[in-house]
Amino acid sequence: MKKETIVHTKSGLIARFDSSIGIFVYSPYTGLIFAVHKEQAKQTVAWLNKKSSDGVDNRIRSALGIGWQNNSIGEYPSSHLLPNAKSFLTILRPKFPILINWLITGLCPLACKYCYAEDLMRIPANEPQERQIRAIVESILSYNPLVVVLTGGDPLVSKYLLKAIQLLHNRTGIIVDTSAYKFDNKYLSIFKKFNVAIRISLDSEIPSVNDKQRLLSKQTHLQPGRASTLSAAVKAICACLKKGVTVSVQTVATKDTANDLPVLGDKLYRLGLHSWRILKIQPSKKSLVGYEELVGSKEKQKKLYKHIFSELKKAQNNRWKNLMSLQIIQNERPNAVILVSPDGKFYTESNIHPEKLLLDEKIPTRPNLKKIFDKVGIHDHVKRYLNLE
Repeated sequence: MKKETIVHTKSGLIARFDSSIGIFVYSPYTGLIFAVHKEQAKQTVAWLNKKSSDGVDNRIRSALGIGWQNNSIGEYPSSHLLPNAKSFLTILRPKFPILINWLITGLCPLACKYCYAEDLMRIPANEPQERQIRAIVESILSYNPLVVVLTGGDPLVSKYLLKAIQLLHNRTGIIVDTSAYKFDNKYLSIFKKFNVAIRISLDSEIPSVNDKQRLLSKQTHLQPGRASTLSAAVKAICACLKKGVTVSVQTVATKDTANDLPVLGDKLYRLGLHSWRILKIQPSKKSLVGYEELVGSKEKQKKLYKHIFSELKKAQNNRWKNLMSLQIIQNERPNAVILVSPDGKFYTESNIHPEKLLLDEKIPTRPNLKKIFDKVGIHDHVKRYLNLE
């Protein structure tokens, strides 16, 4: 591979070389990202290109063979460092971002109590015009991300979702984040054709609890007989699984959902999901009201999350390891993320106040790479996407 190049291998997995690390690999079959140590990088890429499997560690085969190897037995390591965490003796500092979140729209049928993007949403003036979509794509791709997450708002209500997917296809990995409230089966063929992984938000198997956290927007008018937010999510999950579209679930953990999460995990596992993401609440400037209602005081939060995550890790080790990955996103430092607003400006989360920070005030739509890494915590960025503790 040429230096820092994105390679779309014959297996369907996407790799990006990094001279100080080895390779980063994204699998559209699981929606997961891994780092492979440089001592195994060349052999792994040859294997992913279906040339030779000589010298490839069995742990790499188990983690990256899912979805394209016949009769492969998958395994989901807790840390996404391959062949193991001990291979990486230094802090991982990639030369380019691993993942960029593009809020393609600020429109959303839901008004979740904890929405971290609320301060960039529902601003009509910021909604992109069609002519801007290509420019935003080119700006994002100039940073060589391994994966772009199309989010919002809810990308399923964007008029330009298909256009964005078409422009990103074969240039990076693509994940779509959605509540699935506006899901339609017409999306299945699009996601399948362009190797898009879909990530559906679902907080609880109990309808009243899920609906309490994931409220309908006042701008959304229920049609007669319209399903609850939980029913819509489950219906979309089942439709994706049936059609072979990669689907995962992400859940925001609160005191209302804590005790139910291991049971929810068992049900997702039995459905056949490959990936489940658990997140702490990360308040935005506009979602502070009701924050303690969902997680309690700081001291209670600490105990709450320690208990939740301990129980989930036990379940993963004992019951889910070979079929479902568990990713726990701690959000210890909010500036781990790179966000692109609907109008194309690049932000991260502030570590000081719950608000978004422009990465480059002089060039907000194409910030200098050094400016990005001056404000984005690169170590926490890596930890977030490689599931490191």
